[in-house]
Amino acid sequence: MLLLQDIHLPQLLEKLERDLPYSLSVRNCGRFEFTVPNVKVSLDHRETGRFRLLLFLLLFLLLFLLLFLLLFLGTVYSLVRENVKKRFAWPGVSFVVDKFPGLFVCVARTFGTEKAEITPFIIDAGVLIYSKSPDKLKALLEDPQCLDWTRSMYFRSVQWPLDFTAVVKKCGSMGGVIHYFDTHLCIFFDLGKITSKRALPDGFSIGELNPQHAQQLIQDKDYRCPELNLLYYRYVLEHYPSAAIFRHGSSTAVAYICYQPEGCLGMGHVEPEHRRKGLFQVACYELLRKLTNMGDKHTWTHVPADNLPSLRAFLGIGGVVIEGYKVEFMDYIPRNWSTEKCISRFHQ
Repeated sequence: MLLLQDIHLPQLLEKLERDLPYSLSVRNCGRFEFTVPNVKVSLDHRETGRFRLLLFLLLFLLLFLLLFLLLFLGTVYSLVRENVKKRFAWPGVSFVVDKFPGLFVCVARTFGTEKAEITPFIIDAGVLIYSKSPDKLKALLEDPQCLDWTRSMYFRSVQWPLDFTAVVKKCGSMGGVIHYFDTHLCIFFDLGKITSKRALPDGFSIGELNPQHAQQLIQDKDYRCPELNLLYYRYVLEHYPSAAIFRHGSSTAVAYICYQPEGCLGMGHVEPEHRRKGLFQVACYELLRKLTNMGDKHTWTHVPADNLPSLRAFLGIGGVVIEGYKVEFMDYIPRNWSTEKCISRFHQ
């Protein structure tokens, strides 16, 4: 196991970007083209027959592979990218790999450096995984220096089923309690193609959340550790973009969505009495527009497979479901762990 230093992160970022080898462009001018490193093929509408069909199928396959690879490494990639760019860097995050530079596994942890841990990651510590080999992931997790098993850890966006199986087996062997969340689908957004036909209804205005809204999020979302959740929400709402819908004259958000530290949309909610009005789609579109204005080209989100209203909202603004790709969320609570013991380590 190797703990990477800040000096290594630009090289790690280049490595992760190389795992997205395909650059695709689909045009609306009677022509489409795609580029693979050092190879370029173009096709006019005048060309017909089997070659055109074959090329179209290849384009579709490459597009699917691009999206799959983007989501495959997306969460760790985003943490590394934001750390290098100094834009939305998460305080105290560290990265361990099986080897470097030719890595197969990278585990991002919101602890493990000399930098102060300013805020918990939902419940205490966050763990995000990039893995091209479940066996190598299993071996890295067995290293006693990889994770601190005295801490409560929230494992986010673990690829199902192979990586998830490796994580579950290791957590189970440590003797703590495991809480599982619903299996999530992945939705990809090409920010150059987002659109929305939803208009904001009369009586509502659009804005953003601020740290004072953290208390509302505690009431809307139950992650079982409200004292720690509150610190996390305050930090995210202060340092990351969001979009929210308000009734005129009220500071309480009736619908909202946030940009999360791992580079995706999340923490979405709509008050029950305001559902089926299109408010969530309006908020999502506004946040995606903000990311576009920041220069981002793409992003994604995760949604429980049975959450059809959110799924329809994401698809309605141009999101694409990545077929065959699912992720799991879980947290690990060690024996004798308590919020009181945990909260003192964070410097607010």
